[in-house]
Amino acid sequence: MEWEGLTSRQRKLCRCAAFWLGCVLVTVSLGCHRGPTAIRPPKIDSARAADAAIEQYDQDADGLLSEAELAACPGILGQLGKYDQDQDRRVSAAEIAARIRQWQDRDIGLRAFSCGVSFQGRPLLGAQVRLTPEAFLGENLKSASGTVADFGQAVIRIAPAELPEDQKDIPGVQLGLYKVHITHPTVELPARYNTETTLGVEIGEGASKTPVVFALK
Repeated sequence: MEWEGLTSRQRKLCRCAAFWLGCVLVTVSLGCHRGPTAIRPPKIDSARAADAAIEQYDQDADGLLSEAELAACPGILGQLGKYDQDQDRRVSAAEIAARIRQWQDRDIGLRAFSCGVSFQGRPLLGAQVRLTPEAFLGENLKSASGTVADFGQAVIRIAPAELPEDQKDIPGVQLGLYKVHITHPTVELPARYNTETTLGVEIGEGASKTPVVFALK
């Protein structure tokens, strides 16, 4: 830089500008080369998934899923109001596809999720909670699990081995519909909570205002 002809004040301003420009370049460099890669949401073909859901659960072949049929898909049944756009208490393929697109539009890769588990009115410490994606959503969703610890809560997360190296320490679950399986190493729980589970959950685009608690009997 040419300093001749500049006043003392102008030289100070130039040095200050050069200093801050250097700081910006260093920050950009660190952000580009040392930060974690973006956590991308799983790819789901919404139309194909919706058609597969109807095929899997539509027992009377009327092209719609009634509340009775949705008992086998408790993730949707528990959030029926978010799917049933025409409020006829049934869900069509178009309505399922629209809800899936709502997840995708938020572009969320992982969402923090925890749940409570009680058995006969008491926190079931040590219970193991596993979330298994609904099959009709395809193969890109990953299972997640956690163990009930302090305050009867379990932090649910994808196994670190299933995540990229720079994301292994990030706890979270992908947006989707899951069947919930709950077991315990010493307490025998009814099959309706594990091998023949009737439990399910939707991990949606926003945090639930009401904590998810599985009250087992």
